[in-house]
Amino acid sequence: MHKGTLKSPQKASQSRWNAAAARLRKLQPVPRRFYDRDPKLVAPQLLGKILVRRQGRKLLAGRIVEVEAYLGQSDPASHAFRGATDRNRVMFGPPGFAYVYFTYGMHYCANVTCLAEGTAGAVLIRALEPLAGIEDMVLNRDLNLSLETEHVRVLLALTSGPARLC
Repeated sequence: MHKGTLKSPQKASQSRWNAAAARLRKLQPVPRRFYDRDPKLVAPQLLGKILVRRQGRKLLAGRIVEVEAYLGQSDPASHAFRGATDRNRVMFGPPGFAYVYFTYGMHYCANVTCLAEGTAGAVLIRALEPLAGIEDMVLNRDLNLSLETEHVRVLLALTSGPARLC
C-alpha cells in the first residue's frame, strides 16, 4: 500500500479548479482582427475557444460548444436586417465587440461582432461547457447544487442555451 496523504474529494476538486484558474489567467484574448471576417468563417473557428468573465478576482469560464452566424442586413434572422438602431448599432461597429441584448422580456443573449465597421455581422454564442467558476455560475442563476440527484441536471442545463449562458 502506498503511504502518503490522501486528499478528500472536496480538496482534490478545489485543487483541480485552482490549477484550471491558474491556466485560464495565462490565456491571451483572441485579437480583434480574428473577427474581421464573414461570420460564416468566424463561427466554426470560435468552437473550442474559451470565454472568460472576470468577476472581481474570480474567473468564470467555459468552452464554446455551440454558435450561430448572423449575416447582417441580408439575413432576416439578424437584428441588423432592418438597418441600424440604437439597440443593434454595435453590430455595425468594429469587429470583436460584444453585442448583448435582452430578448422576449426575460433573457439576455451574447454575440460577438464580425466584419469591418459599417457592415453588420455577428456570431451568437449559443452554449458553453462550464470550466471554472461553476459555483458562482450556479449562484448567479439562482440554482441549487445541494441535491446529488439534481447535480448533473443543473450542470447540464447551466450554460446549454443562449439565454442560460448569459
